[in-house]
Amino acid sequence: MEWGDFLTCVVRPSSSRQLFIFYVAWISLFLAINLLWDVLSPLTPVFHLHRIRDKVGTLYAASTFCSSLLLLISLFDSDVAKVAGDTLLPMIQAGMTGLLHSVGEICPYDSAARVQSA
Repeated sequence: MEWGDFLTCVVRPSSSRQLFIFYVAWISLFLAINLLWDVLSPLTPVFHLHRIRDKVGTLYAASTFCSSLLLLISLFDSDVAKVAGDTLLPMIQAGMTGLLHSVGEICPYDSAARVQSA
């Protein structure tokens, strides 16, 4: 794959294969920026590999970012809009993790603190 083809996949995916590259590229970039920022920032605890599981929320955010970016691009490009119909699996993943992530917000108080004090 040539560099121009890669950029087309990342900016204007128009096939299922290009859509796959779109998601992998943007999620990888999102996670790489987050991890580098985490490792280099004096405002976060010292990075250790066991903390990688704390990045589940970041992975969800990266997936949501990609889906949102794809939807915005599809508003301006009919080829992208056609392939956006192939996003069923990422949309289901983003939707399910969003439901699981947000269901805890139903509780109006900090339940973790109450469980620890009990």
